[in-house]
Amino acid sequence: MTAKKTASQSSHDTPSPAEAALRCSEERLRLIVEAGELGTWDRDLVTDATVWNDLLYDMLGRERTAPITGETFFAYIHPDDRARVHEHVEEQINDGEDFFDEFRIVREDGNVRWLAARGRVFRDAEGRPVRMAGVNFDISDRKRMEAEVAGLNRELERRVEERTRGLRMLSARLADAQEDERRRIAAGLHDEVCQLVAAAQIKLAQARDCPDGEERKQLLDDADRVLDEAGDEIRGLTFELSSTALFQAGFAAAARELCAHMSQRHGVAFTCECADDNTVVPESLRSSLYHCLRELLYNVVKHAGVETATVTIETADAARRLRITVRDYGKGFDPSDLDRPLTRKGGFGLHHLRKRMNDIGGELTIASVPGDGTKAVLLAPLG
Repeated sequence: MTAKKTASQSSHDTPSPAEAALRCSEERLRLIVEAGELGTWDRDLVTDATVWNDLLYDMLGRERTAPITGETFFAYIHPDDRARVHEHVEEQINDGEDFFDEFRIVREDGNVRWLAARGRVFRDAEGRPVRMAGVNFDISDRKRMEAEVAGLNRELERRVEERTRGLRMLSARLADAQEDERRRIAAGLHDEVCQLVAAAQIKLAQARDCPDGEERKQLLDDADRVLDEAGDEIRGLTFELSSTALFQAGFAAAARELCAHMSQRHGVAFTCECADDNTVVPESLRSSLYHCLRELLYNVVKHAGVETATVTIETADAARRLRITVRDYGKGFDPSDLDRPLTRKGGFGLHHLRKRMNDIGGELTIASVPGDGTKAVLLAPLG
């Protein structure tokens, strides 16, 4: 009798295959929930009895012994998100099945975190909602990364817009500068060259009709002199566009020639000092540096209000860079003007010079004091 009871008891303690499979499934589910750090919840929609796992209590910072109901969780949702989430849940209970939402919570310690919730509504045979269960998981790190990326994107968009605006303004000012240059050349041709040629034509016409040989010779000499002046004007205009010495004699010779021409043509005595005439400037840089130097000389002529200025050409950084310094002791200006945004009416010259120097891997620096002149330095790579 005792043996039979023991055998029966042993048989009763051994789980059936179905029970063993259920326990195995529950264990796997528990491992998944713990590994995924999922807070689980189960709410009876008829009795409002609610069950949370320990991880959901930890997410909220709530004591495990504190009683809960179906509405308890909503009290932890951030006030700005609470009404929306509550309405979403009620919609799913009334008309839906699967539920998903993302929202902020305010923990017991006041810390704000982001959670995602996924759940399902279960209904009876008549379709009435009887139960809702699901999981919550912390997505604060993802939201923080999204916010950082969004911030970076906004900053990138701002910089692109700022850069695009600057390029548009630069393009407009460049078009204006090109038009100004064309007008200046046209004015030089009209006011100087054309007038001289017209004067020569008049002299030649007078010589043709003049019966006196001595007077005819004087008229022809006058015409020849006027044509020489016209030739000088044409060479001057051509020189300002490009110097033949730049690629034949080198940069230092072209710079000296430019200073001499500007001195003669505009009345400012430019002294050019070159530390080493044999310094080789790459051909790819000569034209850009030449035009940048010419622009700086024009700035002195137009704005400095001086009779003399100096240009110094030397190597820097163990001959790895060429340094060109234009110095005057004229009116000067407020250096903060250089940081003002480019406008259609002004600021183009130095902005354009800086961009041109940046394009060749160089830089432009300006130091100026009102009443004490300006020092402009071009630095360009020689390697």
